[in-house]
Amino acid sequence: MALSDFNSPREWCLDLDRRWPERLQIKALLLRQIGEALQPREQQRRILELGIGDGELMLKLSQIQSNSLIMGVDINPELLAYSRARLGSAQVELIDQDLKQPWGHDIGDSFDLVYSLQSFHDLGGYTELLAIYTQIRQVLVPGGKLFNADFITPMAHDDPAAPRRFPPEVHLALLKECGFITPELIEQRGAIGCFKAIAP
Repeated sequence: MALSDFNSPREWCLDLDRRWPERLQIKALLLRQIGEALQPREQQRRILELGIGDGELMLKLSQIQSNSLIMGVDINPELLAYSRARLGSAQVELIDQDLKQPWGHDIGDSFDLVYSLQSFHDLGGYTELLAIYTQIRQVLVPGGKLFNADFITPMAHDDPAAPRRFPPEVHLALLKECGFITPELIEQRGAIGCFKAIAP
């Protein structure tokens, strides 16, 4: 169901949690993995979330990584407005950006970590997935980490001639093609897989 079918972004995300209960486990996994990847906490880091949803992960991460700058990117003005209100005075910056277009200078580069939850399958398909992995590789510092959690099994209504949800081997091959080192599927829960890769 679309965001427009709900009264708020929060209701929309809670509905996603109900339809794919593995999202709760994957969100907890992402927060745990990001926390471990950014030790020690006292060091200031630059973190980028692609596709912010209702701002839940950014809010929790800002509490864990209080000394870091967290930037969130989305194309949906309703999600951006809701997240701005929800995040309040947290050390975050929200940017209006279509991930299928070249990234603007306001996003910048030199990120220590980039992550995303269930966003890349909405970009279009194989070519778009390769493009977003390429862009992430360009903005990560050496040793910077990528965490991407997304659907890895197709849905009944998907067009087999134009797939948008890809199995783990496709993600891993694309990450290698983009120059990431040691790409891996760190966990699969139901229809969602969580990938990790490191920039050389």
